[in-house]
This record gives sequence, structure tokens and C-alpha cells, in this order.
Amino acid sequence: MSPTDQAVGVRRERIWLLSQLATEPSVHHNALSLRIHGPVDVATVTRALDVVLARHEVLRTVFSFRGGEIVPAVLDGPVALTVVEELRALPAADRAAELARLTEEQLRAPFDLAASPPVRCTLVRLGPYRYELLVVAHQIAADRRSLELLGEEIGAVYQALVHGDAPEAGPAGSSFGELAEDAEARLSGGDLADSLDFWKHAVADLPDARSLPYQRSRPELGTQATGRTEFTVRSTVAARLRELASAERTDVSTVVLAGVVTLLHRQLRASDLVLGVPTDLRDAASADVVGPLTETLPLRLRLPYDPTWREVVRVVRDGLRDVAAHREVPLQRLIEFARPERQLSMHPLFQILVAGAPAVPRPRTIGGVTFDPRLVDVARSPFDIEFRVADRDSLDGALSFQEELFARRNVDTIAEQLLHLLRQLAEDPDTRLSNVALIGGDERERILYGWNRTAVDYPRDALVHELFEQWADRTPQAPALLWEETGYTYAELDRRANQLAHYLRELGAGRETRIGLHFGYSAEWVVSALATLKVGAAYVPLDPSYPADRLAMMCRSADVEILLSHVGAGESPETPGVRRVLVDSEPAIADQPGDRLATEVRPDQLAYVMFTSGSTGRPKGIAVSHRNIVRTVRGITYTRFAPGDSVAQGSNISFDATTLETWGALLNGARLVGLRKSDLLEPQRLRAQLVENEIDMMFLPAALMKQLVAEAPATFASLRYFQSGGEQADYHTHRRIIANGVPENLINPYGPTETTVNATAYRTNDLTDDEQHVPIGFPLANTTCYVLDQYWQPVPAGVVGELFIGGDGVSRGYLGQPGLTAEKFVPDPYGEAAGARMYRTGDLARYRADGAIEFLGRADRQIKIRGFRVEPGEVEAAVLLSGQVKEVSVQVGDDAGGDHQLVAYLVPSAPDPDLAGLREFMREQVPSYMVPALYVPVPSLPLNANGKLDIRALAEFAPSASAQAEPAQSEQAEPSTATEGRLDALMTGVLALTGMGVHDDFFRAGGDSLKAVALVTRARTMFRLDIPLSAVFRNPTVASLAAEIDRLRAAPAAPAQPVRSRPEAKQDKQIQVTAPPVAAPAPQEVRPVARAGASTQDRVVEIWQEVLDVSGLGPDDDFFMLGGHSLKVTRVASRVKAVFGVNVPLRLLFANSTVKAFADAVDSLLEPSGPADPLPTPSDPAPADPVTGLENLIDEVRRIADEAE
Repeated sequence: MSPTDQAVGVRRERIWLLSQLATEPSVHHNALSLRIHGPVDVATVTRALDVVLARHEVLRTVFSFRGGEIVPAVLDGPVALTVVEELRALPAADRAAELARLTEEQLRAPFDLAASPPVRCTLVRLGPYRYELLVVAHQIAADRRSLELLGEEIGAVYQALVHGDAPEAGPAGSSFGELAEDAEARLSGGDLADSLDFWKHAVADLPDARSLPYQRSRPELGTQATGRTEFTVRSTVAARLRELASAERTDVSTVVLAGVVTLLHRQLRASDLVLGVPTDLRDAASADVVGPLTETLPLRLRLPYDPTWREVVRVVRDGLRDVAAHREVPLQRLIEFARPERQLSMHPLFQILVAGAPAVPRPRTIGGVTFDPRLVDVARSPFDIEFRVADRDSLDGALSFQEELFARRNVDTIAEQLLHLLRQLAEDPDTRLSNVALIGGDERERILYGWNRTAVDYPRDALVHELFEQWADRTPQAPALLWEETGYTYAELDRRANQLAHYLRELGAGRETRIGLHFGYSAEWVVSALATLKVGAAYVPLDPSYPADRLAMMCRSADVEILLSHVGAGESPETPGVRRVLVDSEPAIADQPGDRLATEVRPDQLAYVMFTSGSTGRPKGIAVSHRNIVRTVRGITYTRFAPGDSVAQGSNISFDATTLETWGALLNGARLVGLRKSDLLEPQRLRAQLVENEIDMMFLPAALMKQLVAEAPATFASLRYFQSGGEQADYHTHRRIIANGVPENLINPYGPTETTVNATAYRTNDLTDDEQHVPIGFPLANTTCYVLDQYWQPVPAGVVGELFIGGDGVSRGYLGQPGLTAEKFVPDPYGEAAGARMYRTGDLARYRADGAIEFLGRADRQIKIRGFRVEPGEVEAAVLLSGQVKEVSVQVGDDAGGDHQLVAYLVPSAPDPDLAGLREFMREQVPSYMVPALYVPVPSLPLNANGKLDIRALAEFAPSASAQAEPAQSEQAEPSTATEGRLDALMTGVLALTGMGVHDDFFRAGGDSLKAVALVTRARTMFRLDIPLSAVFRNPTVASLAAEIDRLRAAPAAPAQPVRSRPEAKQDKQIQVTAPPVAAPAPQEVRPVARAGASTQDRVVEIWQEVLDVSGLGPDDDFFMLGGHSLKVTRVASRVKAVFGVNVPLRLLFANSTVKAFADAVDSLLEPSGPADPLPTPSDPAPADPVTGLENLIDEVRRIADEAE
């Protein structure tokens, strides 16, 4: 092996680092299969291989890691790389299978880049005249083009040898080493200043990584195994695409790529896209150079709003040209410019690769022997998905995809959608994308209309109070209301409401007069609501628990003229000009006649105004009509109300679920039973009420249900229908109900107040383990739901879009806010009725294959942590798996630096929860960016007046910003375990810092990939443990990495695996890089006083035996494994001072914890001009003597060591 002047270079350095991090080595391999037919001479083939491989120094270069740098060296002499495998004796049926097994074995076997060539060859004899030569190369030595060149060279050299000619020295022109040296010089010499400036702007403020449709959750460390699906563009479509390519002065691959971009633009609802494109760094003069000369660079595309497809083609064409013009800048420099968050499971800049397919090498026949080279798919990729296009006899494409992220059937669907787009776009390249459908034909018909055929007969033109009156006439003595001791029959309720309606008429109430209902727990609120409708007015629910100022604002916004209340409601809001009436103490009401008023009311007339929170702080009053209410409770099938049923009213009157409860009961002949809030909060009392009152149907907010079920899962088992909504459903809560006492129908409904209570529903009784989300289900009767993209075009099943709701439940809009109404209540382009409108929910959703809709959160409130989108429900589900938590809510908070972080508010299953253990559990369950930074135990999750989770109240439990970090974190928090202390010494040394806290991030403190390698290399030596490099990236702090090391040390050793020798298999090798033990700074004064004849190691053994109270120590015994801790460290330092006369920094023992390592480190102190310290450590204060020295070292002990026993 000879040293080389050749620099590693930025590109090979990155490949080397990635290969150290890879969990699957073959992701960095390329392969060529050379099929040989004819009377070949095997010895000549082997000689040809040796000649070709000897020509290229890059194929004989190995890399070691020394002194914090990657050091290349070239293997001397001929390198025997070819192994012959005999398969001729196998039955014909078994040969193919064995060849596939051998190929897979060679593809997967790792390279030992420190000791062996980065290329290997296997020649397989398949028959008398059939051979297959497999060449596998590491990407640090050869890209795909290099393997094509090697295949050509092997044939040419074989031809020369067969004819008895001396092979040429090699291809003319520059070598890889010369090209690499020139590239480094141009990069460092300022020749690429314009390109560097281009890339700085190109990668500034990159958009967040987005998940593709159908994509599963990303594992933190996956296999990156890939599947592949292929497609062919119709010849007529391909011809038009070629015409467009010619007109736009580009190639057809670019045009197809523009189709891919259009598909992603529509599917991801994104106009700023970043894709990866492979770029060959060769020019005409270096076209035949073998080496790693392909760089995958980001193609950033910013599309204007609603462009034509021709405009997209031009954007893509120009973008590719820019990338080619500036391709000399290595990807690593771009990553340094962008400074993305590190995530081992995904590429730092892009997750989708787009490329033309590599050229197919042509067969070559020499002396009757045919050499047929073919590139081999290694079936591993660092990218989520790859789109490749080849324009040969036909226009073909292929999609490679990570199998852990996608199911094949879904990738087939993506390919079909791309072909559908290309057919449309080829017809008219100047059409705007808003006119292009993602789906067509039968699928479009099914999604838009098949899944929305919900029309059923119901009394569409009836009025709410008229439908009630029909039941009062039909069943006058049937019970209508029960509020503890207060009960009304239908006849009694009708009469009392008629009396109050007459009284309201006298007060001037009439058509759409707004009447405020200020009621707590009282049956009189129902009387008042019914009376309001009878007089033609509209009621405005006002919850007495709301702040007075908010109630006053609601009254002003709704233009309330009359306010009805009762004695128990407390003070009503101060609103000048509003007439106040206490309905339970106003004697004039009882004097009114009990007959019905003659009023003229229309179905579209205002029935009530329900307020919801507004983004501006101003409550929005939603105007709901009689038809809206009737559609909500009549003709529905997901919950059936029937005469004689009992319906619980547990909702606050300002929560729109009261519409379902109240009018669902009274417009169907059922009984409405009022429950006190105190009963709702106590599961045992609630269950007793449900059983005692024979309740058939109940609605509760999801957050309240979650709390009750956590304590008593069978609370609702007696119900026939149980609905829980208002917030995203919790999968685990529904599963807990199902397992412990499920109601006859457990319903997950969904619907904004703007569409009158519910718009969809899903029966969850049959929820399976495979369903990661609880769907919101299917549109209700007389309701339509569309999941649309940014151009209001329907999206296919699996693709995320915004949910729009149409039908008779869509309210009139926002009272007194015409601008906002026009923005959110829009014409329905797919409605079959004239003038149909739909409501823009602002919620993200997607269809399942069966048409059920999954709710995915708010479009305007996406949670992003360190650039990654996070689904809080997924984090909550992982926390619940720990078994330590009954309930949890994951929210977003800010740390002391103002950066977003996840905060888990949890209700522990037992007192004194193990939060540190929970944190470690989460690190094993989810990627690092999904691990909450803060865990806050709370006695219960607070609910607001409507029974929904009270986010503001929850935030009050959070600690101050300075404490919003890992437990005990503060500025430069000190180590608390022996492992942390030793690791702290290593990490500060690698970073050349005087100190850092155990929770400080290695990379934010100045670490980079090479320094991570140095850290791991030294940690492997210190802990005598095979620590993967990826551990630093997953655990970038002293505390988290120390915990991982402790876990690795505690894990049982893997059983030894038998290793087959060649030719069956090649034994895997691991890179073994060692580093000298950490030495301390050279002392200013050396005063050895050890006894004569004793070695340093002997004296160290004596000192340790004395301090640790043990005997029989060997050179590899570990101080801390034998019971050493910080106090004993100081004792050792004092004894060494007394025996050798030298000052010993405490870090020395943490960093050199075995007898031999510590003795060697002490020896370095005893040498006046000892070796340079390979791991610089800050100077430590020296103790004056063994007694006072201990006192002087206390501060340092606290900073770097574990606590005393």
C-alpha cells in the first residue's frame, strides 16, 4: 500500500461519510452484469479484468481515518479481484435461482474501504458457452457511467489478448485523480464564485419536506429497499410530447419531467418544489474517465400561480440548464449553505429523484464471443421515489420506490395518474393547470357523484317549530323534556312555548329578530328557543360561563334586541337597548294565551346564530336556517331518532351539538333529558344517569370522552348511539371503548358549525388494527363532500386536499360579515342544483379507497418542528404505548431561543412518572424530531365550556421558557453519570471547547460529519464497544448519546454467525479504526517520585486497588465498572499527585478508564516533551496537595462527573 498525493475531495469525503452511516451498505453500490456467450477463455477474461482494474488507480484506492481526516492510499501491485463460481453442475431449473442468490449476496456484501479495493468481480459459469461476470463497485470509486466504460474496456482488452496483442496502457486523456485535483483547485481558487453565489440563493429558505400521497410513516433507520414499477406512454401521446420538446428546444425527457412536476404540484398543493437530478461532471475531454463523477444536485422549481403546461416545461428546462451550468459545486457545499436539520432517514435537501434512464450498453462480439453488458438495479435507494424516463423505440418510464414507505399498488396508481396527465397536457400544452383533471372517466364520476349520492326524502320545506307541533298534536302526552325534577309533555311544552311567543310578539319580536338565550342548566332554554322560532325570530345562545365582555360583543355582533334568561343564570351581559326578561319569574308570560301564533316563516329564514372563535379575535356569528336544522335531524340514517327514545343533552347551549340533541329529539317524538355538567365529568355518576334515564343517544366532545374512557371505558356501554366529535378522534380511545363495553353504535361524526353540526359520520365499532386514523366517514344524507386541490379539482383517493362541504346543511354565512361569507361560502361547481354553494372548511383530508374520508388537521395550522411536518396524533399514540400515561395532548411551544418544540401534557397512570424513562422510550419509537422536548404531568386535561380541550388552560401548566428543555437542563449542565462524564471529555475535546452542557447539541456546537467520525472512533476505543456512527446523528447530545451507549453495553451480545469462506460467500469486514488514548496537556513541572523498579502501570494498579478496595486488577479492568465514581476520581488524582508528583486533570480518568490506558496517559505526563494531544482538553486546576486539592476540585467534579454515592 502506497500513500498518494491525491486528495480525497469533497465528493468522495461525503460518500465515505454516508457509507459509514448507512444501515444498508448496498445503497452506495453500483453494479454491472456482463453476459458472455461463446467459447470464452476464462483465463483470458481474468487477465483482461486484472489489466483493466490495474489501469485505474481510483479502483485500488482505500481510505482510513487518522488524525481526524480521511486518508487515501493506493494498493500496490496486482489486485486479485475475480472469483469464479461454478454452477454448470446444477440442474437447469436451479441455476437461475442460484445465480440470483449469488448476485444478491455480492450486491449486499459491504466493502471494507480501509483495507480492500472498492470493487469486486465474480465470474459465474452457467454452461459450456454461457458465463456471467458481475462487477460490483462502491460509489466512492465508480458511478454508473464508469461501469459502462469498464464493460467496454474489458471487451477491448480481451480482444487484444486473444489476438496476442499487448493491451493499451488505458484510455487517453485525464485520469480521475487529475480531474479531482483540478476540481478542488477551481473550488478553492475562486473560479466557481458565480456558481457558489447561484447555489446560495437557490437553496435559501428551502420549503419543508412533504410526504407524497399514500406514503407511510418514515422509519428512522430503514433498509431503503426499493421496488419498481414501469409504464409506457402511448405512441400518439409520445409523438405530441416530442413535438412540444422540439418546439421548446429541449428533449422529451424534460417534457415528461414537466409532467411529473405538474403531478407533484397538484398532489402536494405546492408551487415551490425541490427535486434531485443526477448530473454527469464529465465533459467531452473526460468522457471516458472512470471514477465517482456523477453528482445529484437539487433542482428547485418555483411555479407561478395557475401556469400553462408549456410554462411548466420552460421552468423545468431552464432549471435543468442552470443546474448543468453550475454543476461543479459539490452537493456538500450546498448542504452547508442550506443548513438543513439532520435526519438519517431522508436526504437533507430532496426526497424525489428525477432522471433520464441510463443508456443501454450495446453487445460486442469478439472472435465468436459476445459480451452483453447490463447495469444491475441494486434495489436500494436513499430517495423516497425515483422517476426515470427513457426515449428509445418507445417512450418508457420507471418509478423506483422505498418499499417501507409505499405499497406497490399505490405507486402503480401514481404512474397511472402521470399517464392521465400527460394525455391531457399533450392535447393542449397551452391549457392552464386549473383546467387539467388529476382523475378522469369512471374514477372522477365515482368520487364526485358516486360517493355523493346522498339525496333522501325529508321535509325540506318544513319549519322546525311546525315539525315539533306535529308531534305535539300526534302524541300530546308523550314526555318531551326532563330536567331533574322539571318535566314537560309535548302538549305542555307546546303550550308554554306558545305563551312565551305571544309575550315576545308583544315586545316587538318578529321576522328574524335576534333574541339572546342566556341560560345555564334549565329546561326553560328549550321553551325559549321554541318560542323564538314560533314568533319568526332567531335565537342566539349565550353561555353564562363566558366572560361578560365576550357575551356583550356577541350581542352587539348579532344585533340582539331581547335577552331571555333565568334566575339561576347570574348576571346577564350589559348591552344598552336590549330588553331583558327572566322567563321563570316574569308573571306576564303566564297570562298569555296558549294557542299557536299565526306567523309567516320560510324554510331559508334565520333560526339561530351560533358564534365560533374568529382568527382576528372577533367571534363569527354563523347564521343557520330552519332548513339547515331540519336536514340535520330528519332523514338521517347514521343515528336514528324514534318516538319513545331518550336523548341526553350534555352540551353547552353555545355548542352546536345542542342542535342535534334538542331538535333531534323534539322533531322525532323523542324525549330530551338534561344532564348536569357535574355528572358529565364523573364517569360513575354519568353511567348511572344514562342507565337510570334509559338514554338511547348521547353526544360528547372528543376530549371529554377521552378523559372519561381513560378512567372507565365501559361508561357508554348502555347506549344505542354514542357520538363523539368536535375534535380529531383518538384511535386508542375508540379501541379502548370497543374492547371494554362498546355502545351498539359508536359514531365518529365531523362537521363545522358552518354546515350545521355534522356533515360526515363513521361507525367505529368495527375499527381494525390496520386503521391508523379514525375516519370521519361518509357524507350524511343530503350532504356532499369534496376533497379538492388548490384549483378546486377533485383529487384521487389517497391524495391530500382541502375538504369542501355542500348540501342542505350549508348555513347562510357569517352574520354581518359579507366579505368573509363570500370568501368561505363559494359556488359549488359540482352541485346539481341551481345556485348551490359549498363551504371551504380549511381542513385537510383525503379519501380512502372505499370513499371514507380521513381528517388530517387544519390547513393553516400545520405543526412543523425543525422543518419537518409533525402529526401530533402520531406522537400522542406513541406516548400512550409506554403504559405510563392515561391521557396525553401534544402541543407546540417555544424554547428559550424562540424555536418551536413539542410539549407533551400528560396525565400519568401512577404517581411520580418516570419522565426520563418515557423520554428514552419515545426515542426508540419515533424519529428524533417527533420526540417531545418537554413532558408536563397534569392532573387532568382541561376542558372548555363546550367540553373541548382548553389549549390556553393547558399552556398554563408549562414551565417558563428557560426550563423548556430536557430535565435539569441549564447552561452547560454537568454530567450525571460516569458515561456522561467520559463522553463529555471526548466531545469537548473533538470540538476544542472549554466546556459544554450535556444537553448541548454536538452539531450546533460546531460539530460536522468528520468530527462525528472522530468522536465515534474515540468512543469505540474508550468504551470498547461497536458504536455506529448513526448513533451521534440520532443522539447529538452528551446525555442522549451516553444513554444510547449504556443501552448498547447492556444489550446481550449477538450470537456469532458462521462465516462461509469463498467461493460460497465473501466474509464481511468492518472498518476498525483505533485512536490513541486521550492524553492530558503536558505538565509544566515533572517530579516523578514512584518507587524504584515499579512500572507506572504497577503503581496505578496499587492506587486503584487502594481507592476501589479491590484486588487482582488486570490491564483491561475499567475503573467505573469496578465501582468508581466522581469522589473516587478525585482520590485517584490526589494519590497520583502524591506518588508521581504531577497534577492530573480529572478528565484524564474519564477519558482513559482502563488500567493500561490510564497508566499510558500518566506516562505521557511524566515525559517533559510528551506526544501532542490527539484530543485537546481544557486545562484543569491542579490541587495544591492531597487534602486541599480535593476541596479545590469540587466545582470541577460537579461539572463533569457523576454524583457521589
